[in-house]
Amino acid sequence: MGRFRAKNREELKSFLTLLGSRIVFLIDWNRARKSLRNFMRNVDCIKVLHWAAENECGHRAFLILGGEQLIFGALELAYRAPLPYGEPLYQIIGNERTAEYFQWVLQRASKGLLAGESLLLIQDEIRAELLRYFHSAEQDLMEICSEHASLIVETAGVVRDSLLYIAYKGDPNFVLRNSKRAKVWESQADEFVNKIRTISKRIENAEFFEKLISHMDDIIDALEDVAFFATLIPSVNISKNIMESLEKMAGIGLESSREFLKTIYAYQCSTRICTLKEMQAFFGSTAQVISLERICDEAFREANRIIVEESTDFKEAMLARDLARKIEEASNSLMLAAFTIRERAFEVHVWEGYGNV
Repeated sequence: MGRFRAKNREELKSFLTLLGSRIVFLIDWNRARKSLRNFMRNVDCIKVLHWAAENECGHRAFLILGGEQLIFGALELAYRAPLPYGEPLYQIIGNERTAEYFQWVLQRASKGLLAGESLLLIQDEIRAELLRYFHSAEQDLMEICSEHASLIVETAGVVRDSLLYIAYKGDPNFVLRNSKRAKVWESQADEFVNKIRTISKRIENAEFFEKLISHMDDIIDALEDVAFFATLIPSVNISKNIMESLEKMAGIGLESSREFLKTIYAYQCSTRICTLKEMQAFFGSTAQVISLERICDEAFREANRIIVEESTDFKEAMLARDLARKIEEASNSLMLAAFTIRERAFEVHVWEGYGNV
């Protein structure tokens, strides 16, 4: 309970005007909070409503336009599949973006109704704005893919380093540490995979992300296997010529993984209408990944020939063959991932000066 003592009538009138302007934002406040709670955390609902009051737009206009039903209608347009009632939007586009979107919605609804604009116009703009946020969600998914690709490069690097270290009779503990690091990165990559698969189920063009991350998952799984198999080499004592053939394949795999990361970066940096320079950067790195896969395939055949000729016992042959096969699998998956991004680029980009490729 508070008390205000006015010095005069004018001050009292001013205070009552301010009080009335604040009280109006309490009307249906709890109803608005419950409506917003369908899409964001309760703490964020309160923050958004507080922001709306501070910025003189409030929540009543949002409720008049349909409240949560207005947003559910917009989500049905954005989703590729029917939306379960009560699906939290913040799990799709994040807490901050969800709060930002609803701040815009409350402000746009208030200004639109006060200006006497068409209800249909305001509703359509609110739906269109949500589609823009979903487009941003796709950009976030590509950012996750780039982080996953960085882990692929790191893992390919320790694979090559381990094989080189063994060739020079280095400390086996170095190789063991590399294997443990590769396992940690593979686990981190799995988290990225699960996140992308969860989010991509709720957006359009999800097939692209699901296909891409599936190939990327195969890449790092194969490389992590190689890192583990490398820890077994010291106890088998593989011949020098076999080791050199495996090192060559690992070097090709590392170069290919770096070019694949460039492919993702080039795709992220390109706009829908791409310049010649952007086109060359993207297709150049993609072509390099494909070319390196062919080179790795030839190196794989050569490694198999050397393994047959040089192996002195079945353990050496089996381990060397598994190492070569896993490196080749990683190279093949890199090519498939690069092709997946390349096909996507043909679908959604217009290459300046070349028309729709």
